[in-house]
Amino acid sequence: MNSRRYGTLLCVVAFSLLSMFSVLTVVSANVPSVLQIDNVSQGSSGKVRLQISHLNPSPNHYVDVVEVDVNGQVTQFNLQPQSSNTFTTELDIGQLQGTPNVRARDELRHPDETRSGYSHGSGVCGSLVRAS
Repeated sequence: MNSRRYGTLLCVVAFSLLSMFSVLTVVSANVPSVLQIDNVSQGSSGKVRLQISHLNPSPNHYVDVVEVDVNGQVTQFNLQPQSSNTFTTELDIGQLQGTPNVRARDELRHPDETRSGYSHGSGVCGSLVRAS
């Protein structure tokens, strides 16, 4: 192969690689963490206050669902997009008794795709006891 062909081939390969890497977007895991769970029940209504951390929230990437599991009874709560890395929300879980386990799920909405997944982090607080 003469040097002119070799140079042309090298330019085509270099341009192809450069083009390919310029459209790639770096994505890193940004898993939400349940930092604190407080029992704020009043009377016969069970209520929990959650403090959750999720870095770099945006209208397209936020904690969209929180699951509260009390003795195998799971209740899902849909959340609106957050504007801060750490946020607090109060959830009415009804007349459940037991120890709540909480999971937070984040969602990434992109014009070309929607991805979501549950975090592996969860938090547990003391037992919820319904007042008589």
